[in-house]
Amino acid sequence: LSGRCLVFINPVSGTRSGPKRFKTVHHLFHLVGLDFDAVTTTHHGHASEVVAKVDLKRYCAIVSVSGDGTLHEIFTALLARPDRD
Repeated sequence: LSGRCLVFINPVSGTRSGPKRFKTVHHLFHLVGLDFDAVTTTHHGHASEVVAKVDLKRYCAIVSVSGDGTLHEIFTALLARPDRD
C-alpha cells in the first residue's frame, strides 16, 4: 500500500477514547506504507468544514476514529461537494 489518509479523531464521542485508540494504532499506518494527516475535531461541524474544503486528491482514504455523528458529518460533507462525482 501507499498513500495518505485523512484521519478524524473526535475526543468527546462515545467513551471519549478516540485519541487513546488512535495513539494505540497510528503506527500501523506506517507499517503498511500509509502516511496520514490527523485532525482532532474541536467542535460540532468541524469534520464537515474540513471535508468541504480539503483537496481530496491528496488522500487515498478518510478514516474516522469517532462515533456515528462524526461519520455522518463526513458523509454529508462528501455528498455536498461539487466534485462528488
